[in-house]
Amino acid sequence: MTTGWRRLAIAAAVFVALAVLWSWWHSPQRRIYRRLDALTDRLERHGEESSLAAVANAQGVVDFFAPGFVARAQPYEGELREPQELAGAVLRFRTGAQRIDIGVSDRRLTLAADKRSGTLFFVAAVTLDRGAGPARETRRVRTLWILDSGNWRIAELELLEPIEGAGALGL
Repeated sequence: MTTGWRRLAIAAAVFVALAVLWSWWHSPQRRIYRRLDALTDRLERHGEESSLAAVANAQGVVDFFAPGFVARAQPYEGELREPQELAGAVLRFRTGAQRIDIGVSDRRLTLAADKRSGTLFFVAAVTLDRGAGPARETRRVRTLWILDSGNWRIAELELLEPIEGAGALGL
């Protein structure tokens, strides 16, 4: 192989590698997973937090949800549909906790044909310490993500059946 062909082959390989990297970086799956990780970061708590910071975190969680969202937890019949209700629920969940850790595993995403929405099932393990020792609950979760003005947002969130520690967190 001549030097010219070798350079051409290397350039083609680099181009293909960059195209694959670009495709992966902008893929809906990666973007949704990244948004889910950012949401869990917002819900977690490590140490003291001022009232202002708590409200800002609750509002930050609400920003992950699309207008007209629905959030529900089985076996309860109620659901949250208003941003103020969701912010209040987040504040109640985080209030009094000294530490909240959330681990996400077993992610399974199914994208719609138009790649503008996707249903993500995952397992969330929440460890919460309110000062009397940690409590742990693990649940299956279903979320419907939609592409809203360039951002992936949650249109539906449903806490499904508990896997471990049912009721440990007071949900």
